[in-house]
Amino acid sequence: MNWEIIKQEASKMLSEYIQVCTINPPGDEVKGCNWLASIAENENLDYSLLPTDDKRANFITQINKDLQKKSKIILLNHIDVVPASSEEWTDDPFSGVIRDGYVCGRGALDMKGMAIIELMTLILLKRNNYKKNNVIFLATADEESGSKQGVNFLLKNHKEVLDADLVINEGGIGTFNAFNKQENIFNIGISEKSPLWLKIIINAESGHGSKQNFQSSTYKLILTLQKIIESNHSLQLSKEVEQYYRYLHQAGMIDKNIDNNFLNDIRNKDKFANSILTNTIAITKIDAGYKNNVVPSTASASLDIRLVPGYSASQFISDLQLIINDPTVVIKTIFHSSTKTSSINNKYYEAINQSIKKIVPNAIVVPYVTSGFTDSRIFREMNIPAYGFIPILVTKQDLLGIHGIDEKISIDNLLLGIKILYEFLTNID
Repeated sequence: MNWEIIKQEASKMLSEYIQVCTINPPGDEVKGCNWLASIAENENLDYSLLPTDDKRANFITQINKDLQKKSKIILLNHIDVVPASSEEWTDDPFSGVIRDGYVCGRGALDMKGMAIIELMTLILLKRNNYKKNNVIFLATADEESGSKQGVNFLLKNHKEVLDADLVINEGGIGTFNAFNKQENIFNIGISEKSPLWLKIIINAESGHGSKQNFQSSTYKLILTLQKIIESNHSLQLSKEVEQYYRYLHQAGMIDKNIDNNFLNDIRNKDKFANSILTNTIAITKIDAGYKNNVVPSTASASLDIRLVPGYSASQFISDLQLIINDPTVVIKTIFHSSTKTSSINNKYYEAINQSIKKIVPNAIVVPYVTSGFTDSRIFREMNIPAYGFIPILVTKQDLLGIHGIDEKISIDNLLLGIKILYEFLTNID
């Protein structure tokens, strides 16, 4: 294969895909579906759109649909992206500009870049008459807002689409020099933290702003949030995270013994380490009042809580009630989801390991826990192995672009991802 031509083809596709604005909210994923459909038509791929309404839809295309007794492998990605403010970016976040060897724009890493890696791989398999397995490209809606219009919709209305032997998705990525040892580490997501979105609501008497009221909804909300902020978020070491650090220790990336002293120390130095070693709470929204001289009767705050694998949501809420210690404070669950863990003791994980090391011989492959949540959780609940496997190598600085400013992916990484994924799919039994 002419990899240079493939690299240019993939970078052009990603540039175009980024220009298709699918910010969620509102989503408008049907625009992305229509763009994907145009690529499928050019490659003579059969495809389907699975709409939820006139602006929200999911997309599927596949090869070898009628193969008997072969594995069904879903290459999963989501169409929607988070918002971006053009005033903060070097370039328009939806320009898809190609500059200095990078494709720039919202979704370059999360996750339109991976979508193009998956789609280009599928196209190459078809061009080369691949017949080993049924490979499915599935692009879903609404992942950034909980997947109600995406995999949850498919689970309720098109469950057959989700039937698979394996899912490859976001939730794990390769890093370069993360430990300052010039190392290439591919983190394979096997589990993830569970989202628990809560709303704290306080009701009290309203009144005139001229009368100081220490029992007002706003005052009590501030005190409640202060209690939450000052609460002790203790070390919560899951077996999955312990395994992750043990692999890093065995690979020589960590010199110290993996004990509580090390784990507590690294929590204080590394935001990511802290995120996977404890239950985290982010205050994401505060609502109260409508006029400067009116004390509101209701005040509320939204909490984005991420629980370590295996931690009970009901236990966390009970603990939170003890911390708040006020029966008048209402705690409302807005969204919760949990996940199982995908085993590393199967042919799929081993094939991922081997394909990486064939393309990147000095690579270190480790099972990884994702601090965010992905659509993989739905498949894991169905006992389908799902791995976070974006087969590229990025720096810590690159990772700041995910949900941040000046998101980008190098053209070389696009090609690397295609090579590794193609190697994996052509060699898996």
